[in-house]
Amino acid sequence: MDKGKYLQIKNGDRIVLNSELNDGVINLKKLSEGKIVYHQNQVEADIWFYNMKTRYWDNPIRQVLAVKDLRLEGLVFNLKKEYFSVLYQWREHTEIQIDSREVMKIPFFKENDSIEKIPSSWYENNERVINYKLSDIIEIINDEFSQWVSENLKTRKVYKYEKENGEYPEDWDRVYTEGSMKTYWEKRNEIEEAFRKVTKLHNEFLGGVLFE
Repeated sequence: MDKGKYLQIKNGDRIVLNSELNDGVINLKKLSEGKIVYHQNQVEADIWFYNMKTRYWDNPIRQVLAVKDLRLEGLVFNLKKEYFSVLYQWREHTEIQIDSREVMKIPFFKENDSIEKIPSSWYENNERVINYKLSDIIEIINDEFSQWVSENLKTRKVYKYEKENGEYPEDWDRVYTEGSMKTYWEKRNEIEEAFRKVTKLHNEFLGGVLFE
């Protein structure tokens, strides 16, 4: 197997949780970030969750452990691979290949003549299954989502007092309406959720929207 074509988890990878993690006093939200500190295989990994505020004396985890003096910086949990997605890194993951049949499940992905079609080692109905490179997949989704944003979201004028209050930068004249941003986040979350399920990677799709 050519490891460059498939996602391989490794020590140092940053990850996000695919769902909430609740067990006793352990409560981690969906998309909480962690870091792989050890793994023996591609099935599970020891993950350090560093943003748990365990350094504070009133933290429930710290109280249960009865830690008095030591500086406790998060905790390490062993999780199966299906519980997390690796944060996409261009240098690491751009050449990864994804089954074209699965890619069609991601919103805004559209096949076109320019995308490289890579024959896989799998067959379906006597025809070779095609793979797409992750970099091409991301580019198409980004372009299509950006087009959707420009056609469907509404903007409003930025008022002088909003700039004076520091709500928006001085050079911003228009922003998206509150309703449009709600629609935007619903669509963006839908895309990113589907992308994680298909690729086992997490990537932010901004759709051309700028954030401070």
